[in-house]
Amino acid sequence: MNLTQRLAWFSFVLIAGLSPHLLFSQNLSAPQFSHERGFYTEGFVLVISTEVADAVIYYTLDGSEPNQNALIYSDPVSIDSRTGDENFFSEIPTNNILAGHQYREDWRSPQGEVFKLSTIRARVYTDTDSSKIITHTYIIDESGSDRYTMPVFSLVTNPDYWFSDEAGIYVAGNNDNYNQRGADWERPVHIEFFENDGTTAIAQDGGVRIHGGTSRNRPRKTLRLYARSDYGESWFEYPIFPDKDVSRYKRFLLRNSGNDWSESLFRDAYLQSLIKENMDLDMQYSRPAIVFINGEYWGIHNIRDRFDDRYLQAHYSVDPDRVSILENQWEYDDGDEAGVADFSNFMQFVSLNSLVIESNYELIKQRIDIDNFIDYQITQIFSRNTDWPGNNVRFWRYMNDGYNPEAPYRADGLWRWMVFDLDFGFGLQFDYVNNSQEFGGNNPYHNTLSFALKDDGNSWPNPEWSTRLFRRLMLNNDFKEKFISRFTDHLNTTFTKNRIETQLDSLISVYTPEINEHILRWNEPGISHWENNLSIMRDFAQNRTDVMRSNLNNYFNLGGNESLTVNVNDTEAGFIKVNSMVISSELAGVPENAYPWTGIYFKNVPVRLIAVPNAGYEFAGWTGTNTSENDTIFVEMDEMASITAHFTEGLFEGDEMNPVAFVLSDGMYEFAFWDEDEPEGSFPDNMVFLQSSVNDPGLSTAMTHPYYIPFIDENDNEYHANDQDKFGFPYKLTGRTRIEALGEDGIAMINTGRGRDLGAVVLALDTRDISSARIEWEAQTLEANSRTYNLRLQYRVGIQSDWQDLILNGDIVEYSRNTNTEEVSSFSNDIGGEFMGHPYIQFRWKYYYTGVRITQESGQRDKMRLDNIRVTALGLSTESIEQPKQFVLYQNYPNPFNPSTIIRYQLHQNSNISLEVYDVIGRKVAVLVNGVVPSGEHQVSFDATGLSSGIYIYRLTVNGQSEVRRMTVIK
Repeated sequence: MNLTQRLAWFSFVLIAGLSPHLLFSQNLSAPQFSHERGFYTEGFVLVISTEVADAVIYYTLDGSEPNQNALIYSDPVSIDSRTGDENFFSEIPTNNILAGHQYREDWRSPQGEVFKLSTIRARVYTDTDSSKIITHTYIIDESGSDRYTMPVFSLVTNPDYWFSDEAGIYVAGNNDNYNQRGADWERPVHIEFFENDGTTAIAQDGGVRIHGGTSRNRPRKTLRLYARSDYGESWFEYPIFPDKDVSRYKRFLLRNSGNDWSESLFRDAYLQSLIKENMDLDMQYSRPAIVFINGEYWGIHNIRDRFDDRYLQAHYSVDPDRVSILENQWEYDDGDEAGVADFSNFMQFVSLNSLVIESNYELIKQRIDIDNFIDYQITQIFSRNTDWPGNNVRFWRYMNDGYNPEAPYRADGLWRWMVFDLDFGFGLQFDYVNNSQEFGGNNPYHNTLSFALKDDGNSWPNPEWSTRLFRRLMLNNDFKEKFISRFTDHLNTTFTKNRIETQLDSLISVYTPEINEHILRWNEPGISHWENNLSIMRDFAQNRTDVMRSNLNNYFNLGGNESLTVNVNDTEAGFIKVNSMVISSELAGVPENAYPWTGIYFKNVPVRLIAVPNAGYEFAGWTGTNTSENDTIFVEMDEMASITAHFTEGLFEGDEMNPVAFVLSDGMYEFAFWDEDEPEGSFPDNMVFLQSSVNDPGLSTAMTHPYYIPFIDENDNEYHANDQDKFGFPYKLTGRTRIEALGEDGIAMINTGRGRDLGAVVLALDTRDISSARIEWEAQTLEANSRTYNLRLQYRVGIQSDWQDLILNGDIVEYSRNTNTEEVSSFSNDIGGEFMGHPYIQFRWKYYYTGVRITQESGQRDKMRLDNIRVTALGLSTESIEQPKQFVLYQNYPNPFNPSTIIRYQLHQNSNISLEVYDVIGRKVAVLVNGVVPSGEHQVSFDATGLSSGIYIYRLTVNGQSEVRRMTVIK
């Protein structure tokens, strides 16, 4: 049986009152409800209707699937507060552990009445057919959506799927039910997810399984939710974690907090939150939520990522069939099973070859992501996770033939590690680790570094195989020095005392409003026990950083600590990279005013400093403890050090992601034409078009490449079948993710979910000598499809700072998709202040997925046009006004042109001028003006008849001063 058949079989044998409707198709229109699902402050009368003549509506209120033995709808249904209703599902024991269990895992009845929702399920029947089931949850409380401070999940399915002895997944039953795994123990469920403000985020049918290891036998269990086409929707199309730029999930967890289920409720979530910003690791984001099962309160659960092949697909747009995920002693977990032999061979190489030999170490770096592995070890060690490394290990790779550094992000073939289940960290009181006391006990002083580097034979938690790779790598001096420096960097940023204690306080404030109701439901953790757990975690937060610094110093004999202070002469001009960390207010653990910045480093480990100028500046030298004109120096930390990097204004020549700046004081910038014959790698002057490495990039998704179409050879390329004759000309394409050149109409962008979706148009400007300017552009929706996109105008100074929305008069400057595909929207905004006076500033038009999908029947994206971008200086700065220019040369129009164009210029006084045209190799091809011309605005026509297509230069010379511009002839 396939999954659909199995689920149908469960329905057949479990639903009370078996009836022939189970063999019907579901072609009838679904019933309609008079009230939307969600929160209400008072009860109401619900009307259910159908458009099907001579049909009967059946409904249920207990979560069971309505069949022809259910309630027949004849009169409106009263939906009221359920206060006073007796507990039912919450009185069912969810394990068979006796009272007085050592770790308090025995089930106990709730303390009083639990809060309840109204769940109603309805279906339409005729004599020969039926509709699909419609399920609505209504939360009736006088506080409305303020009833809870957390989002709410309502999970509704046949009660037998939860609690029957034969097939209920939440009880021990007759088959050790909740310990069963696999598709046979997945049950259909209706999932509703309400955000804090009461809006409905998800409402769809899906699958549910019990998730976890030993935590399955806890009274409150972790649930794994599935989206499948068998249930109607292939994905959960919603950005479940607002701080993550992923808008679709195949699976996710409602986690009970594992071994921490009766302690803090968020220990693992807290520890993973510390590494979210500063480490390039796969880690599980988290949000607390209130869960209801079939209408009864089920307490606080943490929404978490689920690590599997579909996680990798959603996050990195890799083929899920080409990834291999292993766990623990390289056992198969998910994806391509060939990874087992691959990693086994790798570990055999590690065992048999000295990694002190540089050539062997180089081979290791082509098999694993060294930086990822180091951050993974640091995370586990700092957390004091002693349910590791002999357990809770998961790692993966994309199954290339070998290492390919040119591959898209995360598809290069390196093994990488995933962080999960840090529940034993930061003082979990269920400390049954064999050798805990050997390393200092269950407290902040536990030497987890020594623990992680010990070969303990066959004994859990650190058997020989689990520490082998780390131990062998540590024999290599390059790896060891990198590990020490990286750990030190994190102690100065990621794991500063202030940061980790502040993060703990933040989570406590989120859980506190809901903890009492949760305790009444589950009798755990008990308020005093919960508060004691928080005190234990706070003790770790206050002491762990210093302990780890001491452990590193003693283990590697690093000579003690000294402080290093770094500063810059101008925070807008550049920044300093200290070892692996860019010192910036954007880096977690660095204050808002980043400079001067002080860190603590080891005396026997030199610190590498790199001075990095922002675009438009250049490095001038170091002063202080060290003086040098080299941008990279090493500081010996035998004493306290203080050093400053100096930057001066300079020219930025641009790179593939950042174009050369247009000098706005030279005249107006204009983009009004793009030719489909432009080859790959071509972009308009002072512009670049960018794309991402994911599907449907959101507003904050990083752009990772200039626009290009991946091409290996004729048999392996990203060109659509209809475009195989257009290799190397990406602006001509008609299929797949692409930028289309529209000639005088500019460009159009459309995404198709190719793992390299667009995008952004970036324009670079030099705004020195300018006090104000006007930025103009126009946009149009050429195709209004299901997945809605917008164009938002953003900016940043230099190339290192984060992009910010352009906000003028309190409004974000943005074009929103328009169902009227004939309507063109024009924008004109005056800017000044922070945008002016910089040698390098960027504006970008971000084409991004809003997260709104109008219909699930179609996944097509909006196609949008961008054109007629003009930036004009309106005023000169004070310095420029003191020496005003005597003329202005404007961009010709139209441009490109065939055969003629108009060239405009302005003279501030009567002047002797010449206006000449040259080809790109400097040959004069025309003299348009030569002589005395009065002040004022003038224009002259240039006819290119007789000239070939290409770029030409026109130069205006006034009283010995010259200005030039480019123009393009197209024939």
